[in-house]
Amino acid sequence: MKAVKFSPILGNNIGDIAISKSIEYLFQTKNIEVTSKDLLFRQPFSYLDNKHKPKNSIRSAVGAYLQLNLPLIFDLLKASIFWMKGEKNKFLSESQGYDFIILGGGNIIMSSMGSEYGRRVSSFLKISKTPIILFSCGVGPFLNYEESICRTVMNKSTYCSVRDDNSLSYFK
Repeated sequence: MKAVKFSPILGNNIGDIAISKSIEYLFQTKNIEVTSKDLLFRQPFSYLDNKHKPKNSIRSAVGAYLQLNLPLIFDLLKASIFWMKGEKNKFLSESQGYDFIILGGGNIIMSSMGSEYGRRVSSFLKISKTPIILFSCGVGPFLNYEESICRTVMNKSTYCSVRDDNSLSYFK
């Protein structure tokens, strides 16, 4: 069997990367070939500048300001970017030819602090014809769409596991 796993593997959160690698290892022990791709379709080390230091740009300063002071506007901006970049189509093309899709590793069912992970996961679940399992997911906090995202996860995923009791409480 072959699976493709989408998780936040090309960011700077080492915890997300560790969970993602653990998921890969678990499935590989069951003789499932896993190909990993970044959930945000980022390029390797895109969060670093040419001197391997975290980027500190005007864009990130404006983003941080909006995220902390005007979170609803920041949320709408992130949603617009998601739609304009055509990432639904990219997801469909990059998940073709696999027996199933894994979404997991990291806090990927959320919509707080400028993260569009929840919206992204929900969108991917709605459009995929290939079975999707969510594995070891962190859930919450949410700024918007909490009920809609959780309902979509419950109704459209083939399987869903969460990583902690707090995450489980969102589905209860």
